[in-house]
Amino acid sequence: MTALGPLLWSRISLRHARLSWRQSLAVLAIIATGVAVFTAVRLANRAATQSFESFTERLSGRTEGTIRPTSGELSAGTLREVRQRLGVWPAEILPMVQTNLLSAPEADGSRRAWRLIGTDLLALQNLPEVNQRANRILWQSDETKGGGTLAERLNAPAAVYPSPALALRHGLRPGQEVSALWRDREMVWKVGGILPEEPGQPLPDDLMVADIAEIQRLAGKPDWMTSAEVVVPDGPGAERVRSKVAEILDQADDPAWWWETPENSRAATSTMTAAFRMNLSVLSLVGLLTGLYLIHLAWDAAVVRRRPEIAILRSLGVTPAQIRQAWMAEALAFGLLGGLAGALLGVVAAQGAVRAVSATINQLYAAAPAGSAWPEIGDIVGAVALGVGCSLVAGWRPAREAALTPPAQLLGRARQRVGWSSVRWLSLGFFLLCLGLWCAARPPLSLEGGAVFPWGGHASALCWLLGVSALAAGSVRGAALLVRPWARFSPVARLVHGRLTHAGSRHRTAAATLVIATGMAAGTGIMTHSFERTLTDWIGQVLQGDLFVNSRSGSGARGENAIPSDVWAELALDPRVARVLPVTVHRIRLEGHATLLLGIDFDAPQMWLVPPSAGVALVPAAGASTVEPAFVSESFARRFQAGVGKVMSVPTPKGPQPLVVQGIYAEYGNEAGSVSVAREAAASWWNGDASASRLTVRLKPAVDAEKLRDQWMSTHAGLEVRTNAALRSEVLRVFRQTFAVTNALRIIGLLVAAAGLALSLVCLVLESRGELRTLRSLGMSDNAIARAGAMEAVGVALVALLPSLGLSLWLGWVLVHVINKQSFGWTLLFEVPWDSLAWLGISLLAVAALTGWLVVRWALRLPVGAVEE
Repeated sequence: MTALGPLLWSRISLRHARLSWRQSLAVLAIIATGVAVFTAVRLANRAATQSFESFTERLSGRTEGTIRPTSGELSAGTLREVRQRLGVWPAEILPMVQTNLLSAPEADGSRRAWRLIGTDLLALQNLPEVNQRANRILWQSDETKGGGTLAERLNAPAAVYPSPALALRHGLRPGQEVSALWRDREMVWKVGGILPEEPGQPLPDDLMVADIAEIQRLAGKPDWMTSAEVVVPDGPGAERVRSKVAEILDQADDPAWWWETPENSRAATSTMTAAFRMNLSVLSLVGLLTGLYLIHLAWDAAVVRRRPEIAILRSLGVTPAQIRQAWMAEALAFGLLGGLAGALLGVVAAQGAVRAVSATINQLYAAAPAGSAWPEIGDIVGAVALGVGCSLVAGWRPAREAALTPPAQLLGRARQRVGWSSVRWLSLGFFLLCLGLWCAARPPLSLEGGAVFPWGGHASALCWLLGVSALAAGSVRGAALLVRPWARFSPVARLVHGRLTHAGSRHRTAAATLVIATGMAAGTGIMTHSFERTLTDWIGQVLQGDLFVNSRSGSGARGENAIPSDVWAELALDPRVARVLPVTVHRIRLEGHATLLLGIDFDAPQMWLVPPSAGVALVPAAGASTVEPAFVSESFARRFQAGVGKVMSVPTPKGPQPLVVQGIYAEYGNEAGSVSVAREAAASWWNGDASASRLTVRLKPAVDAEKLRDQWMSTHAGLEVRTNAALRSEVLRVFRQTFAVTNALRIIGLLVAAAGLALSLVCLVLESRGELRTLRSLGMSDNAIARAGAMEAVGVALVALLPSLGLSLWLGWVLVHVINKQSFGWTLLFEVPWDSLAWLGISLLAVAALTGWLVVRWALRLPVGAVEE
């Protein structure tokens, strides 16, 4: 920019910002809102997918990785084998048991779930990094009853060590006894001390630790281990030892266990939620695209208001390049300020959005506390760059128009530029629609870890958003045909017909903005409604019981705690019960991916996508050497290419077991998929374990389900018993929670549509104020002129309404049958909420009429010559 630039900036841009502070704040608000939406979704995504590192890493400072069983539990023989593989390399193997407790009832009768982790505290105590602070914080306490050595204290019954946050919340102190429920038994536990934690690395507020031998003794399972952590103490040559240990365990090929490093664990979590996070981010980017139209309209309105200034500058010899540079510099400044404001708003919004996103991820994937939603420096820089980029892109065409328009035309407030012809807009629109059809048929992009990204579906949605908006822009003059029948009878209609006949770029921009905003909102609405309808049908077919029972200490979609076999057998013997259908859930690792193996009764209700042949697989095969019949979920079938008739092998504690797929059923909320076998077969594979993860209970006629539920929950405090109606309500609540962020983006889209229409009308009215005043001087009343403005706005909205309906149907179809299908593997019904679409259309036309009326009335009240306000 030349030396004239600072003068133009101080005398023109700053002056306008000071005098027209309302308009300046509006532009900043538009930029900040678009940036804030994207930033909030980004931060909420990241925070929701962060989980606490293992508590061992917090206590010892570092863990090399985790040994996990392929199925079932770890055995002592497995750990001895790992120790032999490591040879002389110094690495500590810490066995682990993970289970849950339920706190004593609080004032409202509710119980809190606590995670109980058992490990070898003596081995942990001997790690050099832990020794000093463990003696000071973990064990030493003047209030510990009994005193004695560490070993003596560890031999005390049921000694537990809560995290500082849990101890603070419940007022727990060393030596205190606390009541907690474990495995349907009320037990008294003794607080042996408080866990240590480093500054800035808080432990979870639901964590308790105990000695693994104590937990194994209480469970009656001397060799019970769910995993094992491998730790290399710090010291000379520690890095070389870590490298060698990782190399040895990485090369191990044992079907009974697998090695997971912290990096692999984070990558697995990221891969598991990749589709969810990508889809949400792309949806927020589409919302930002609508905001880009809005920012463009705001700059366009600024050009219209300041045309006299531009004409005077041009008359004084300021070149078009200098005018354009001055405008782009102003756009840059607004982008910087709007980006900063958007970053701050996004951070604030993320604190609330992270709860909705985290709840969704916990329901779909795994229970994990949300991480921090506070930004890093890169997030702030990215938000500001986004604001600057949007402002510069949106302001480029208005700046070019301001620089190239002759001064005489500027002073005369000539009508908006016509730009492209209707034929060119229509041709572009049809080309983009065809491109979108091609993209929708493309296969997804495979990501590391087995996840996929439906790039074709997203590209198709973008092509149709732009293509349908181009069709609306090319058809905007067709609105004059709707007014023509009344033009011969009404001066108002004749005026509107003339304005729509000569519609130009701002009419087209208004129509395009309405199409994108309403089409996106209606399309996501169709997807949400289709999912809800599918879920309702699925509930009706699958949840065919009167009571549903699970462990109260279970959390998340896959955190099922087992109901002991003697407990559910007691429930089944209740004389009011007709039948109990138990389901056993086992975690397994198949072909390098985590999934679930279910033990079920084969006559339990299912929503079949590919039903088994009549009479086939209703009775499981007998004998250890036979191939077991199995049913698989749709996600499992997609993930492992397991069609009907496929013979495959699954890992179990008794070794690999062959099975044959004989049916595929629908399952929603479990992206990892599940394979179901006969409950008796699963129990035999898991060493006779007949415990159940959940129960479906059918009652005899005339039995009061509510009364029986209350009785069971009073006698079995560790069970959660829901009636059919209560469980249906809970499933739908989780569904609505899942789509909370999507619904928020829909609302933002509708607000953008209304704001875009208002800004377009402001530009149009400011350009034609002279014409409107001439009409007033010829005797047309202000109300008649305002009615003309309302009719013109309705005409533009009608032109946008029909294309947006087609756009919404296509977006809904792509979201349901392409993006959702490729991302999660779920088949959904395609259900269109025609009543909601009708109300959306009526609301759009009503808002258009009201906006047109108000804008014209506002313009007529402006004093002659007013341009700034």
